[in-house]
Amino acid sequence: MAKYIAPSDTVIIKPGAVYGGLAVSRGAGVPDYVTGLRRYTVEAVAVHKGVTEALLAELMSWIAVCYLTVI
Repeated sequence: MAKYIAPSDTVIIKPGAVYGGLAVSRGAGVPDYVTGLRRYTVEAVAVHKGVTEALLAELMSWIAVCYLTVI
């Protein structure tokens, strides 16, 4: 069974991820240097425009949970 992403979880971002949230950056690609093995802490989880997204504390950016892997 898949684990739900919750605040305080540690995650990595999958390649090909895009930014979420409600800012003008929504849909822009996340740079390669941000994805991969770097670890991030989930600060909050919310639904924006019908997509469940997590706010990553170190980036202060929303990323759709489908692009995140809990470690």
